[in-house]
Amino acid sequence: MIILFLFFTEIDSLKNLIAIKLEYQYIIELNNAYLKSGLFDSANDYLKKYEERFGFEEQAGINYLLGENLFFKGELLSAREQYLKTVARFSSARYANEALERLHLFESARKDTILLKRLAKSIYLYEINELKPAEDSLKKLIKTSLGDFALFYLSLVYDKKNEFNQALSALEELKKEFPANRIHRAKILVAEVYIKMGKLQEGIKILEELVIKYPNSPIGIRAREILKKYQPAER
Repeated sequence: MIILFLFFTEIDSLKNLIAIKLEYQYIIELNNAYLKSGLFDSANDYLKKYEERFGFEEQAGINYLLGENLFFKGELLSAREQYLKTVARFSSARYANEALERLHLFESARKDTILLKRLAKSIYLYEINELKPAEDSLKKLIKTSLGDFALFYLSLVYDKKNEFNQALSALEELKKEFPANRIHRAKILVAEVYIKMGKLQEGIKILEELVIKYPNSPIGIRAREILKKYQPAER
């Protein structure tokens, strides 16, 4: 009962904040609060309510989250349709790249929806910070046809736990075992982990290579954004 009370207190507080001042971050926090309790439909109702109130990048993020909530709920066809809409409407936005990765995931698992739902559950656990269950379930998926995605999310789990050497090991295994993987965010993550470990030059080098290789793509734009934090005078 106490947990339930705290949950609804958080929800009400966020709704009050949104009523006072509409901020994109409050919408994301409200979505996350619903997500933690598995209230996917409620989350999407609020995302849709405020979608048109924000700019291009924020709308792209909201559209991507609409797909994510459907994905975590297990409504795979509806989720896929939403990811397609996100890519079509917001092709130059950062979240278009993440929606494309989800579509690649769907393509990889088109013959095994049960496996896809298992991975969705693992990713959901990561998103709500249930890191130990997420780690355990992702490890069981490494040897499957979705092993590349399992390794990527395992590296994210380790990164969130500040276990940076383990995160790099998972990313190295991803590169070795799945050299043709299309998870572009993994390249960004390698750089970010190096930077968090204090290996700034290694991280910067990777980011600069991404900017050169993908200058106008969402991944290149994201790399450039990170570089600006460390090289403001040069960019």
